Amino acid sequence: MTVNDQPRVDQPPVRTAPGRWAVTAVFFLNGLTLSTYIVRAPSFKDTYHLTDGQFGLTGLLFALAALVCMQFVGPLTARVGARTVLRVTLAVMPLLLAGIAVAPSPWWFTALAPVLGAVHGTTDAAMNTSAVAVERRAGRPILNGCHAAWSISAVAASLSTAALAHTEVSLAAHLITAGALLLAAGLVLGPRLPEAGRADAEAGDAAGQDGATDTAGATGPRNGWSGALLLLGLTATTLMICEERRSAGAASSCTSSGTPPSASPRPRSPPTPAARPWAGWSATGSPAAGAATRCSA
Repeated sequence: MTVNDQPRVDQPPVRTAPGRWAVTAVFFLNGLTLSTYIVRAPSFKDTYHLTDGQFGLTGLLFALAALVCMQFVGPLTARVGARTVLRVTLAVMPLLLAGIAVAPSPWWFTALAPVLGAVHGTTDAAMNTSAVAVERRAGRPILNGCHAAWSISAVAASLSTAALAHTEVSLAAHLITAGALLLAAGLVLGPRLPEAGRADAEAGDAAGQDGATDTAGATGPRNGWSGALLLLGLTATTLMICEERRSAGAASSCTSSGTPPSASPRPRSPPTPAARPWAGWSATGSPAAGAATRCSA
């Protein structure tokens, strides 16, 4: 028996589940939207003349709204499907991003920011539900690629937003344009998303009925929970709140010097070159542009 006569071992074909790249694109769009909002935070603080406490409260409400909405996404996707949820949120998030930029008063901004956080949290949970479903169908890991797409989009949005702020592109023009592009991308992507959540729930219900006699003692609100899972959830919650507080703190530090008092509605006159607190102060004396330039420098 020669080497050529040895039996060949066929490698199993690599399965590619439909919808993998569509789900990855959702992660990318979500990262673009959230990072654009976060990097523009100093401009929001200056535009609406918010104090550090007011802006920090807005950031806390954003995070809490996201966390609360995440708790209801599981039952929602089981009822209507993750694709339906994502098609709605991918259309609403860009509109909210643009709406915050043209809010007529600080109260409108304070009200819209938590709504954006709620929709972001819903999108975050639903897109992970879709990614897990696609991963199971493919039989190989894809979540790492999805989260890599989110990270890449976050870096891209941060760099481009900082560059636009440095060139003194207005907040409204930037976010309205970004919102329009994100909305168009979401509308194109929506029909290509795979169905997940509802079909899996129906299959799970059928399997549960078949094995009801074997799992009679495993039902109840704590079914599937463990100490390790609770610890992981608490850790993730703490990290998310700390991340939001860090973003708010960065915005406050970028606008803590050289900005007009929040109680004063009148714009500050341009300082002389010798009195400028940083070289990035805009030619028009706009504290919002100067703060954005300092942060992006």
